[in-house]
Amino acid sequence: QMQDINTFEAVGWDFVSDALNEDMFWKMPKDGGYPILLWQDPYDGGDGSMGNPYQISMGWQLLFMGNHPGDYDKYFIVRKDMDLAGRTFVKAVIAPDNDPVSDYLQGIAFTGNFNGNGHKISGLTIDASGTNNSFLGLFGQVSAPGVIKNTGMENVSIIAGDGAQQVGSLVGYPNKGGVTISNCYATGTIAAGANAIYIGGLTGANNGHINDCYAMVSVTGGANSDFLGGLTGYNAPGAPGYIENCYATGTVTGTSHVGGLVGDNNTGTVDNSFWDIQTSGITISDGGEGKTTSQMQDIDTFLTAGWDFVNVWEISGEDSYPSFIWQGSMTKVLGRHIFYNRSY
Repeated sequence: QMQDINTFEAVGWDFVSDALNEDMFWKMPKDGGYPILLWQDPYDGGDGSMGNPYQISMGWQLLFMGNHPGDYDKYFIVRKDMDLAGRTFVKAVIAPDNDPVSDYLQGIAFTGNFNGNGHKISGLTIDASGTNNSFLGLFGQVSAPGVIKNTGMENVSIIAGDGAQQVGSLVGYPNKGGVTISNCYATGTIAAGANAIYIGGLTGANNGHINDCYAMVSVTGGANSDFLGGLTGYNAPGAPGYIENCYATGTVTGTSHVGGLVGDNNTGTVDNSFWDIQTSGITISDGGEGKTTSQMQDIDTFLTAGWDFVNVWEISGEDSYPSFIWQGSMTKVLGRHIFYNRSY
């Protein structure tokens, strides 16, 4: 009876039952035994890996991770899709900025390895409509040697107020060379206020390496907004920023340095990447090639550019953009054209 959760729930003990409540007090050990406190074993064990850190499968574990910066250098692997709908955040979930007055992150950057493992995180809602709220996204800032990979962000909604900086669906700012973002995507909307800078569909700016990613995110800036892009607002010097085999389709509006893929490419590199000139409503980008919708849905556009349609990408048929193989299942190959059935 002492190892039966029903014994304790019957008298009102708080156990982990709410997927978005990281403040629950108790949980039952996965291998059986007496109740333990949540902080004693917040994750689902290894293998994340490097040294066998953590699996996560529930929204509250993601929030627990965000509230414990001591874990920001660890390796994580996601085991299930997670839905964050129903909760509104006022800053980044992980590695947030804690002082909006400064132009630089006031907090601890994520430097670990986050492997979404082909799962999606949906419904992220951030309302930071005050002044100068920055470093917004699932991750506020990722610094070297941080890695974010194989992660989908769906139905993102971010409101960033006047003076916001570094805002993206996945990462506000991948800072310093050595950061890698690969095989990730985002859908949703980002609306920033007046004088906002570095706003992008996937990342606000980029000083790392973004490869094999896409964004279908509407990006909007207010009066005097600067550096806005369908994928990233600013491909920065220094490391410098590198973007390869990526695309964007979302609308992009702002005042200056506005691009369908990249708002401003400052000595960075953009290779074999594209944006949709029709759906974005914009025919310019500081990097990448603008294509019509029909060209963006033609596999030859991407095969010619050397994209990997064996191990990474798929096109699921007519009127479809490229997506990741882990989003669907291949059924047959006809010549050079690959067709898939979705398994959602």
